[in-house]
Amino acid sequence: MIHLKRISPPSELTQQEITRLTNKFISDNTKNVWSQTYIKEQLLKMSHNKCAYCECKIIEESKYLEVEHFFPKKHYPNLVVEWSNLLPSCKRCNGKKGEHDPNVAPIINPAIDFPNEHLIFFNYLIRGKDEKGKNTVAVLNLNDMTRMVSIRATIGTQTVETIEGLLERTENFSNGNDSSVINRSRIINGVYQVLLEAQEEAEYSSTVATILFTSEDFLDLVKTMKKNNLWTLEHENLFNKANENILTNVLQVI
Repeated sequence: MIHLKRISPPSELTQQEITRLTNKFISDNTKNVWSQTYIKEQLLKMSHNKCAYCECKIIEESKYLEVEHFFPKKHYPNLVVEWSNLLPSCKRCNGKKGEHDPNVAPIINPAIDFPNEHLIFFNYLIRGKDEKGKNTVAVLNLNDMTRMVSIRATIGTQTVETIEGLLERTENFSNGNDSSVINRSRIINGVYQVLLEAQEEAEYSSTVATILFTSEDFLDLVKTMKKNNLWTLEHENLFNKANENILTNVLQVI
């Protein structure tokens, strides 16, 4: 989970339209008045096509967007199409949250809160650092072994293996065993790709970012690249942005 920057509501969602749709829902709560194409498209744009809670892509086959009401429409019908109350969610997370009322037991709102202030990532599990974090993990079942933890473990393993390979290449470049143009390009491009996978628009970016910034091999890789003038401004920009998506305390690059 990462912080989402809430963008402006769709132009079609005027105050007049909000009033009309809200009244329609209040008069008949079986009407899915929030299921407007323009609402869904703007929510997907806001989240880079990801679930606001688990970060899975929700434009892939078998994964689709559900409009999530942070304050449940059953208890807060007047907020049924209020833009600030809507989040993009996958079917799993929307179902887990259900009718949970954040006013009764607070949970993280990714479009307001910064998840890394409330959550910590350890051994592919997510733990709450405070009441809001613990409630969020419990309500959304963020440590579902099949649907969540196994995915993080797979991504983590792939990321670690990629880092190890790139570190080996970089050390060979540094000690003169392989200073070829091909090896140089593979190091630069490989690290660039890994950093891209830790950006806010990437699926499961918080997992990748946390693995990177808690890996001594990755930080050794960065230092060796800098020593050999392989680290570029593009790397630095991506590195700094990825740092915003971590869910734990990080090691420091010296």
